[in-house]
Amino acid sequence: MEAISFDLSWSAETFGLQAKAELSASITGLIGPSGSGKSSLINLLAGLIRPDQGQLVFDGETLIDTSHDIFVPPWKRRFGVIFQESRLWPHQNVLQQIRFGGRHREDDVIELCGLNHLLTRLPSKLSGGEKQRVALARALMSGPRALLMDEPLVSLDSSSRRQLLDVVTALRAAFDIPMVYVTHDVNEALELTDSFLLMHAGTLSGPSPLFELAQRPGHFDMVSTLGLESILLAEVINDDEASGVCRSKAGKWNLSSPRNRAPIGSLIRLGVKPHDVLLGRDVSGRLSAQNTMHGTVTAIRELSNHHIVELDVGQPIVAEVTQDAIRNLEIREGEQVSVIVKSSALRFRGIQKESRFELSVRSDRS
Repeated sequence: MEAISFDLSWSAETFGLQAKAELSASITGLIGPSGSGKSSLINLLAGLIRPDQGQLVFDGETLIDTSHDIFVPPWKRRFGVIFQESRLWPHQNVLQQIRFGGRHREDDVIELCGLNHLLTRLPSKLSGGEKQRVALARALMSGPRALLMDEPLVSLDSSSRRQLLDVVTALRAAFDIPMVYVTHDVNEALELTDSFLLMHAGTLSGPSPLFELAQRPGHFDMVSTLGLESILLAEVINDDEASGVCRSKAGKWNLSSPRNRAPIGSLIRLGVKPHDVLLGRDVSGRLSAQNTMHGTVTAIRELSNHHIVELDVGQPIVAEVTQDAIRNLEIREGEQVSVIVKSSALRFRGIQKESRFELSVRSDRS
């Protein structure tokens, strides 16, 4: 996997951006509140705006170095870019649109993006989600070295968002290129990656796992607002249609969660918010919460009027508790506690492993 490294400065009127990072994950989530500079960074990486100073290196090739007056133009960088709007040409049908990008793995791209039944349609006959899938296919047809996605789901309804997110998930396995996925919704990015960049007021942090970003001074409340979650990896062992429950195994722990679309044997991602994780001592008897694990307290962090307790249950999980709970339960680092989660609090955040081109994309027209 090629690496992208950059150290860029840019300003416009009253806004300034300072961004330095090295990206090596297959997908890196770029999160942050609106107006923080996420789209500006994407435009800098794509070559659509010039930095005031800095460097950008991709796979050992210098694309920007202001100290040596180096600026490789966008069309020579071969970075695919997906914007918030599809930017399709109104007079060309779907096949003409995607072939404009080239002929790189045409059959694979059309199948991956679910476009076989749409090839003769004009953009005026496409839904918003279909247009975005065409824009993605057009970018892939050029054989991009990297893919930059700037909030591609922001204007879509929930059904279209789900389908395009499935396509991006499959894309991760089908195209071994670095991708940056911009969103203000952490829940979207949690389905795709464990590696995050956080942009706030033009300043970049990361890449890091989400909780590492949240632990930095001044970040927790902001990341919590965006949708902070722990992610547990679990293998699906039973899909109980009658009770509406998916049963899975995370290490030695049996978990129950709402049914999802993952087949038995899949490795899935289950998200849980810190305030939905309960801690206890000597928990016995029957509980309404179906998921009880036992773990070791690895860290306790005080944040304003609450505490974040980091735990190891074979995988990391985080609980948000009060000072009274810390005192009454005598929670200390290195000690064993019970970790309790309601089934309904475990949210399906996608399939971690799946076969190539396994998904089937239906038309999202209502």
